[in-house]
Amino acid sequence: MQIKIGYLHETPSKNRISLIDIPAPNDGVAGARMSIEDNNTTGQFINQEYALVDIQINDDEDSVSAVNAWRIRE
Repeated sequence: MQIKIGYLHETPSKNRISLIDIPAPNDGVAGARMSIEDNNTTGQFINQEYALVDIQINDDEDSVSAVNAWRIRE
């Protein structure tokens, strides 16, 4: 059985005082991918598979409509 987990995020703003404060382009998504891999290791013993769905929200897009659009496609 496959369980899909959506990761909803928007493009981080690059307006920062220092370059040190700018997050990595895959900030957050990388941790979610690592969690999915870890859960799939355990899930193989109980016949479960986890899949990450990366949902990028544009600046002018509403988060609710982005989730609903993903849900309808699935």
